[in-house]
Amino acid sequence: MSSYNTGTPSAVEDEIASVKLLVKYFKSASGVITILITAFPLSGWLDSSLVPVWRGAPYLALALSFFTMMFIFFALHATSSNQIRSWRKQVVIWGVLSLVIYLCLNWLCIFEKDDARVVTGFFTTEAARDRVSQDMADSLARRDLLDSFGYDHAELAWKDARFIDVIINITFCTGCIGLSAGFFLCVLLNVVIDKEKQVKLIKAPIIETIKDTRHIS
Repeated sequence: MSSYNTGTPSAVEDEIASVKLLVKYFKSASGVITILITAFPLSGWLDSSLVPVWRGAPYLALALSFFTMMFIFFALHATSSNQIRSWRKQVVIWGVLSLVIYLCLNWLCIFEKDDARVVTGFFTTEAARDRVSQDMADSLARRDLLDSFGYDHAELAWKDARFIDVIINITFCTGCIGLSAGFFLCVLLNVVIDKEKQVKLIKAPIIETIKDTRHIS
């Protein structure tokens, strides 16, 4: 007995087809933008002020962005286009908000002098105020406190310097991951839409055949 072939691709064929479509759409405008955004952490090579003080943050953000996109592809390439649209919006918003917080903290709390970059805070310590009262520091300004305590001891001048440093690194990484993942979902959306069209083309003749068979009977 010969089996009836519906034309539906196997799981392996479906995976291969999805990868081929993904490669195709990475050559589109959305794919190019995704690549550029994913590479944003490396912008520190051009201007160090764009990235956190911790040198490992850009490489961590790049690696996590890559693995996040891989996870999204294998987890969502078989889902519906409507679901991906919903995820895309939420992920992009999350990424933008994270980067906005990072940029604000970068501008407010990272002090640069010559080749030195130091994370400061918002709340000065009692030791810092004592230094000013004892004329060991000219004022509570960042430059004066760092000159007094030394650029390697910002935590002695600000209570929240270490906490701010952690938040800067976290928001930088989550912002980069969110934006790269969000634009990757734009690429994946094109892949899923193409697959949905192919499935409709495959099912259309089968549905028509079933309708004709019912009509004849």
